[in-house]
Amino acid sequence: MTATTAATAAAGSWRTARDASGIVTVTLDVAGGGANVLSTKVMRELDDVVDAIAKDRAAAAVLFTSARGKVFIAGADIREFAGMTDTAAAAATVRAAHRTFARIAALQPPTVAVINGHCLGGGLELALACDYRVCVDDDGARLGLPEVLLGIHPGFGGTARLARIAGPLAAMKLMLSGRTVRPRDARKLKLVDQVAPRRHLERAAALMVERHPARQRAGFIARLGGTLPARKLFARIMRRKAAARAPREHYPAPHALIDLWERHGGGEKQMLRAEADSVARLLATDAAQNLVRVFFLREKLKSAGKTKPAEGEAGQPRRAPRVHVVGAGVMGGDIAAWCALHGLQVTVEDADAAALARATARAAKLFRRKLPRPRAVTQALDLFTPDPAGHGAARADVIIEAIAEDAEAKRALFRKLEAKSAPGFLVNRILTPYLMEAVELMDEGAAAETVDRAALRFGMPMGPVELADTVGLDICASVAGNLGVAVPQSLQGKVQAGSLGKKTARGFYRWKNGKPRKNKNAAAADATITDRMMLRFLNEAVACEREGIVADADLLDAGVIFATGFAPFRGGPMRHIQTETRAALRERLTALAAKHGRRFTPDAGWDG
Repeated sequence: MTATTAATAAAGSWRTARDASGIVTVTLDVAGGGANVLSTKVMRELDDVVDAIAKDRAAAAVLFTSARGKVFIAGADIREFAGMTDTAAAAATVRAAHRTFARIAALQPPTVAVINGHCLGGGLELALACDYRVCVDDDGARLGLPEVLLGIHPGFGGTARLARIAGPLAAMKLMLSGRTVRPRDARKLKLVDQVAPRRHLERAAALMVERHPARQRAGFIARLGGTLPARKLFARIMRRKAAARAPREHYPAPHALIDLWERHGGGEKQMLRAEADSVARLLATDAAQNLVRVFFLREKLKSAGKTKPAEGEAGQPRRAPRVHVVGAGVMGGDIAAWCALHGLQVTVEDADAAALARATARAAKLFRRKLPRPRAVTQALDLFTPDPAGHGAARADVIIEAIAEDAEAKRALFRKLEAKSAPGFLVNRILTPYLMEAVELMDEGAAAETVDRAALRFGMPMGPVELADTVGLDICASVAGNLGVAVPQSLQGKVQAGSLGKKTARGFYRWKNGKPRKNKNAAAADATITDRMMLRFLNEAVACEREGIVADADLLDAGVIFATGFAPFRGGPMRHIQTETRAALRERLTALAAKHGRRFTPDAGWDG
């Protein structure tokens, strides 16, 4: 830039313009129409822009903004994380970002992040490096540092700068949860200085420059949480909570963040230096690489749902995929409610009006518990549509069958909808052998708690015994029978006795107030128990891939992760097989088959 009355320049994805008053506007518009993310290339270009501004004596203020209407910066380019297993290279990338953001923080003219939409991860870290942040007053916008969901923690200076601005405890809570917040909530947390309607956003930024108020900083009481004695105390509490949700051996990121804060949270410079090394180590872990893969599997499913035009809107993408659920029982209704909670348009088909009413009431209860505002609850309920005649099936992207376990009724339903799948579809096919093996283990003397602990230690979200009780033992037995999977005598006996699980308050567990009563002193699980259950799970996954139940291994992994909760840090069953090597797992199946019978015989797909 030159010291003329006005100047414009461009550096790749960044455009700069200086008006007559000396205000420099730096606009991100990633070249080629890609997502507004901070790739290595975009960061190098930003460094050049900052260098030019630092030399521009006519620059009176700097505004960072985006050309995208609903996105400021969506974060770092996650595509670059995949395969980044060289710790030294990762650390070099992170330190380069640190240097650029430090130069932004050191600019002499005041700097303002003009946040016009989603501001996540590295995008928020750039904003935190600015003197001020003004944000659009739009409930659709989200701000946050969700890196922990990718198996890492903030790495572009966010751990240190957020603690200074919002206070250490509020900052750690936000980063450990990975949650995102709306603009007005971000204002309460001091993430932003001001929110304004979109039409007034530029004026709000100009006023911030004109008035030049003191920069946001956590108050004295909040800063006390960052003293060494307080850090040691709160770190113990945080570790205990983190271990309950995400064991260190499965999800190291939250624990690494706590360690980082406890050791280095007393000074911003020390925190920044240690942050770079810590995040570089995390990027190289299997957990991070697999969680990055899960992120892209989720994006793949989202994009698949958006490619089909809505009725009457040929050629235009639909705002959200449509899901049709057949059956408004507990399982079908809760699946539909979960879909609506996550922004999908859902129709729920059932000829029983009372069942539809009960499903709607349960959905409303879920929305009120999970969503912070009445408006958000109303929006979720608008996505949840009772559909007694089944009109939604013709417009659906995905149809989920959740009717009674009657083989002929299912066949009739499938014929009615379309001929698209093998009996039991994907989830029932894979879960059923796993559940039945859990019952076999109990028949051999293992405690229900021991069996469940083995699955939890592997990374499953719920043990198979508790899951069977929750679904209903009668349903589990019926599904197994329809799929030709042997039903253990103990399970048949429970069903005949009317002990059906949670719904009768008695199954493999006794239930009280909706929770299973467990013996905390049950024996610990050994590796054999885990192997027997999980290898049957994996063997069926291989069979489904071989039979073409899904189009490819990616979709199989996505379906199983999102429908069964299969340990996300393992990247899905097919990714886990690849990591452990097919030959080694096949050999273990063969050994189990020799000892326990034909149900462990490796599927032919293992040889593929």
